[in-house]
Amino acid sequence: MTYHPPLVDSGMQEVIGFLTTRNPDFTGDDPDLDLIETRTLDSLGLVEFLLLIQELTGDEIDMETLDLDSIRTLRGLRATYFTARNP
Repeated sequence: MTYHPPLVDSGMQEVIGFLTTRNPDFTGDDPDLDLIETRTLDSLGLVEFLLLIQELTGDEIDMETLDLDSIRTLRGLRATYFTARNP
């Protein structure tokens, strides 16, 4: 079962696809799974992940002010970067 919060947009679908490609064991079922602690994202993956988020949102992520908690889970990521873009 894949995680589908209300109004999943193409951005979140891209994020889930990216994570699944990097980690085939990732299912996206748990919106509160810690992507960093579970090593779903390693250090190289994290850089690529941030670039993907920037590409999908069109907004630059300032590394000096980045709050890792905002990207630690699918729920946090959606709330921080994708909710404002949903109708």
